[in-house]
Amino acid sequence: MTGYEVKVATLFLGRDEMRPWLLGARAFEDLIVSATGAQQWSLERNPKAITLEARLGTKVINLMRRLGKHTVHLEAVEPDLEVDLLFVFSADLGDTCHLRETLDVISRAKKAVLIETEIWNTDILASTKCITEVTRRFSHVLVGHHSVVDQYSQSLGRPVHFLAPSTDALAFSGQPCNRNDDLDAYGAARPVDFYNVGRRDPAQHGALTRWAKETGGWYSFSSLTAKGMTSEHDHLNQMSQLLNRSSVSICNYARFNDPNRIGTSVEYGGRYFDSLAAGCVIAGQHPTHPILTSLMEGATMIEMPLGSTEIPTELTELLNDAELFAHTSDRQRSVALSRHDVSHRAANVFESIGVPTPQKITQRIAELGEMARQLAPSLSGLS
Repeated sequence: MTGYEVKVATLFLGRDEMRPWLLGARAFEDLIVSATGAQQWSLERNPKAITLEARLGTKVINLMRRLGKHTVHLEAVEPDLEVDLLFVFSADLGDTCHLRETLDVISRAKKAVLIETEIWNTDILASTKCITEVTRRFSHVLVGHHSVVDQYSQSLGRPVHFLAPSTDALAFSGQPCNRNDDLDAYGAARPVDFYNVGRRDPAQHGALTRWAKETGGWYSFSSLTAKGMTSEHDHLNQMSQLLNRSSVSICNYARFNDPNRIGTSVEYGGRYFDSLAAGCVIAGQHPTHPILTSLMEGATMIEMPLGSTEIPTELTELLNDAELFAHTSDRQRSVALSRHDVSHRAANVFESIGVPTPQKITQRIAELGEMARQLAPSLSGLS
């Protein structure tokens, strides 16, 4: 029993799918469930819809319209069940459109919050009618990309708010650093010099590959697609271990090599926040909008633009200075623990919708703040 008096439920669209870029959203839902005792509702897709989706790829939103009420069916929700607060987690507008024929789900909540992880302006233009019909049932709509707020608000004729990405800071900060003061270099505790997961810029990749060959350093990168993931738990565990054993995490803005999807938008992806929590220095081409850059205040973000053919001197200096790197790594962790855990975002949501923040969430924030102060006392004001 949580002792939380507000009756809460969560609905994570596509819960049965393996999507590694949604680990932050899943951690958010897990926190809500553990802190409030929320019921977890689910929607199960019609097998025909799943088959057609796999075949048609990006045409999934139009597909949802054609399949109509046969797309999804409600599962494990009692017909007479009502709650005070419902959180719906949607990966994108394709997921959101799944709700079109099951809007009775939303009406079972006195207050409903829609959290959409990845939406781009091009998506909004393609599906305005569908999302307008769905989102009018929600009291609050939150999106993970700042650049879409204005256009999305205009399309829906209602306020839409930005909810920055976050991480399960404990999952990524909990790995032992294995720091040994007798070692000649702090890097011995982090054998991987550069870690690059997911999308790669060819020029950056070439520069890092050449650097590793010339110096004998370790440049580690993924060579599998996200579709190969078999377990979210294993994926989270492996990512945590790899990032905790890497000095520099290569992070470019989200979907940087997919201009047809993102247009001119430049946003943070979840890997930025995972890397911070693991104590990595972050290098790549980053967002420059003031609202986004303010999120990373206090963190070390080194510019290594797309198309770079050389490693920035600032990076190699960090790798060669054990004491400087140790302090920088602690500072990175402290920034994440102070501001970017899922508990910080959850507290912001509860406050903004006028619902009491569960005690377990405020307690977690306090504990993270103390961890941050121990790592970097000078950053105590960030918590």
